[in-house]
Amino acid sequence: MQTPSPSLSRAPLTFTGLSLSRTTDGLLVTFTGECDVLLQDALDGVLTAVHDAGLPVEVDLGDVTFFGAWGVHALLALRAAAPGAELTVHDASPLVHLALDACAVTLPGTAGAAHALRSLGGQR
Repeated sequence: MQTPSPSLSRAPLTFTGLSLSRTTDGLLVTFTGECDVLLQDALDGVLTAVHDAGLPVEVDLGDVTFFGAWGVHALLALRAAAPGAELTVHDASPLVHLALDACAVTLPGTAGAAHALRSLGGQR
């Protein structure tokens, strides 16, 4: 039996640690808590909905407490699912910036490791 794809007609889609909602200009994906592989099933549903909606995507990382390689993977997968790879990151912590920089990934709304280190009190 095939599971029906998630639809934003019943928005928002909410999972523990990950939600998807409609905004006036597109979609908002919000991660909370630990952004790790335990969110993969939820991410799969969100990716389907993002692809099907065909709208620009904003990602809110303001309440993320852990962000590593899987988090980078999740952002790249969201960018790939977004039409024209139109994805913007908001409220990324210095640790998110460091993880993205360590993986040589730059996304709109991310400032890179130099900014992140200054925010953490280090120098570069």
